[in-house]
Amino acid sequence: MSDANHPSLPFTQQARAIEILNQISIFGALSETDLYQIFRLSKQVSYRAGEIIFEQGSAPDFIYVVLDGAVHILSHSEQQPQQEVEIARMEVGQCFGEISVIGIQPHTGKARVLRDSTLLLLSSAALFDLHEHHPELFGMLTLNIAREACRRLCKTNETLLQYAAHSK
Repeated sequence: MSDANHPSLPFTQQARAIEILNQISIFGALSETDLYQIFRLSKQVSYRAGEIIFEQGSAPDFIYVVLDGAVHILSHSEQQPQQEVEIARMEVGQCFGEISVIGIQPHTGKARVLRDSTLLLLSSAALFDLHEHHPELFGMLTLNIAREACRRLCKTNETLLQYAAHSK
């Protein structure tokens, strides 16, 4: 299937993208048909090392899946905007941006490409399409994203508790 926004990829690249989606927690328990539907609504974009994908505080537009390469997420405080800290490193088979998209919250960090990368981008508009035309798939996807957000929150809480215990 090919259209102006999503040129047809060779079958092996489609199969590899579906295989990667199948390994990501937010796409867990989805059928191969569901994964293909998500892939069909997505677009593949290549980035060069050093490129900024989005800035901290910007509006969320996409869920990003790393198909190749690596991206790091950097953050800074308002008091020290020049002092960026790496808060996450995203490699093949990982995704980011999903919590900002679902929560309709500005990005809490900046995404910068570490190595030339190929990402699969699922837009907010594509999510609304799923909501309208595939409500069961949309429901499962948002539930999975909520679960991932809870896992990250628990991990953050643990990190904060360890930091608090060591700073006494």
